[in-house]
Amino acid sequence: SPAQMKLELTMNLDQDRIAPELVGSMKDLCRSHPGAVPVILNLHTTDGVRCLRLGSDYQVEPVERLLEVLEGLPGVREVSLAARKN
Repeated sequence: SPAQMKLELTMNLDQDRIAPELVGSMKDLCRSHPGAVPVILNLHTTDGVRCLRLGSDYQVEPVERLLEVLEGLPGVREVSLAARKN
């Protein structure tokens, strides 16, 4: 929908709490809810925050269920859906 074109999904992650399989799980989840909303990962490290934008293959339809599952992954601080900054 046109409304979704203006959104982005941001995930805040703690680098020292992330399980190695987390990224794979996250990508599988995104792929199983394909849509128009890009996914941004903010990786909180001891040196600050690294921002990673997942490729267009991982754009999602931000349904409630997906957000809940992503928020439940280990190392994930929060998942937020907001208007794109650019």
